[in-house]
Amino acid sequence: VGRGTHYGVAEYEMLEIENCEAQQEMLVELKAAVKQLDTKTLRNLRVMAGLCGSRWSRELLKLLSGAARVASVLAGSGGSVLVHCNDGWNRTPQVVALAQILIDPYYRTLEGFEVLVEKEWVHSGHCFAARLGHAGKATGEAPIWVQFLDCVWQLLQARPSAFEFGEPLLVALADAAWACRHGTFLFDSPALAAAAEARERTVGVWADLRRRRTALLNPRYKAFPGLLKVHFKVEDLQVWGGLYLRYLNQDWHEPLPPDPLCPERAPGEEAREPRVSDSCSFKAPHVAA
Repeated sequence: VGRGTHYGVAEYEMLEIENCEAQQEMLVELKAAVKQLDTKTLRNLRVMAGLCGSRWSRELLKLLSGAARVASVLAGSGGSVLVHCNDGWNRTPQVVALAQILIDPYYRTLEGFEVLVEKEWVHSGHCFAARLGHAGKATGEAPIWVQFLDCVWQLLQARPSAFEFGEPLLVALADAAWACRHGTFLFDSPALAAAAEARERTVGVWADLRRRRTALLNPRYKAFPGLLKVHFKVEDLQVWGGLYLRYLNQDWHEPLPPDPLCPERAPGEEAREPRVSDSCSFKAPHVAA
């Protein structure tokens, strides 16, 4: 993923994935295109056609193609792969996590996907607070997380029966990341989360998701062993209507009511655990590098 010349006998491939600033520009373009949709069918068709060939779609293609290449080398030829970008917590987890989904059927299960996210995103130090804009500063904001979820959604469209979970899980994770209700997505590193006592003072997203496991399962699931071989062209990629098209008249950082993770309590259901404020007012102490 990163540039460099000192690779010795290793085969070097540059995926040309854009930086965070460019990724944020792509999201702005995507939002603007979505807001052009109206009740005129032909106009909508033109807008949707433009979205399918947009910079956002081409970026998804780079990520999916790169992950497929990594998976092919690891699972197909038994080689080794080093994936890196400038920092290691943006483009790297995108490609590495997608490659593992393609290689290992465990990560295509609900439990396995939780393990994968915790391993490659949370505990590896993805800057959730900065990238999601929770810090209150525009600098550093980028849709790295939702871009990854979009790529997983594209895989779901291509191989729908290979995943134990369905679209509701991905939508719930996107909404939860923006909503500031779970400690999982509030911090820039495990050190900051530990210093803020996040485990004791907030609720993790997975606790809520496990309570609604049945609603998140894919009824078409049929375990597929081994490597998922996929090949995409940009015209194969679809607009994730289940997420983006809900926000025609609403800020994307505000989950639509009712929040899928926070439905009204059913009669007789136990009270929920206390959760962090919806306002993103939870402050983590500074931890020196």
